[in-house]
Amino acid sequence: ETLDTSELTTTANQIFGVTLDTEIDALSDDPGATVTYMLHLVNTGNYTDVFTVEPSSVWEAFLPTTMFTLPVGGAADVVVEVTIPSDAMAGENDVATITATSSDGETLDTSELTTTANQIFGVTLVPAMDAMSGDPGTTVTYTLQLSNAGNWTDVFTVEASSIWETSLPTTEFTIPAGGEEEVLVQVTIPSDAIEGASDVATITVTSSDDETSASSDLTTEANALYGFTLSPLTDAMQDYVGKTVEYELHLVNTSNITETFTFSYAGNMWDITLPVTSAELGVGGELDI
Repeated sequence: ETLDTSELTTTANQIFGVTLDTEIDALSDDPGATVTYMLHLVNTGNYTDVFTVEPSSVWEAFLPTTMFTLPVGGAADVVVEVTIPSDAMAGENDVATITATSSDGETLDTSELTTTANQIFGVTLVPAMDAMSGDPGTTVTYTLQLSNAGNWTDVFTVEASSIWETSLPTTEFTIPAGGEEEVLVQVTIPSDAIEGASDVATITVTSSDDETSASSDLTTEANALYGFTLSPLTDAMQDYVGKTVEYELHLVNTSNITETFTFSYAGNMWDITLPVTSAELGVGGELDI
């Protein structure tokens, strides 16, 4: 029964392990917006561990929490917020690499998150209001500045709404992001427009999304236009000495404004009598003298 014993103690080493996964690794939004990703961090080691999570990206990536203490098999959600630059072009993207590192400084896992900028539509048309005047029967020309305020090349359609004839030499413009073009608007004042008559032409520019638009109100006013006719231009009559002859003249106000006419004579040697020395006539008014 003589015996001897030996006790052997075996110790499990600490092993380090980590996984960092996400169900959604790609998101998109408008420039200037912030998108949020949710990642799943798990301690796959055999001891409580402390993990540090860090981002690497061109666009701003923010982690509200960067350090996690997890027991064996423990898990935590890692929130990652990526901000899309306000000047990002449509379709432009950035990949944020998120790295979770164990306390040994060597064991790690990564997750790549791809964020893409949406296309946004924008348009400006200046000035928003303008006014000009011209003579009846003439055409006035406005020059508007059209700008693509979106983040991608866009096609814009220009339309006019008015009572007076309004012409747009060009009605479609293809403009790159930030680009500008001049829009010419020609308004014809009716030949029979009276002085002070006006019309507002509303010019509307619409983006290719058929929703984004801008407009400009252009007010055109008819000037005063002065004119008259007096007929006949020459005339001749005869009668006996001592008699009085009567001439009849026809006056028409061809102005587009009510006018007061004054009558006088000159160059005569014989006596002349004018029954009327002044008269007020409306637009198109007539008077026999």
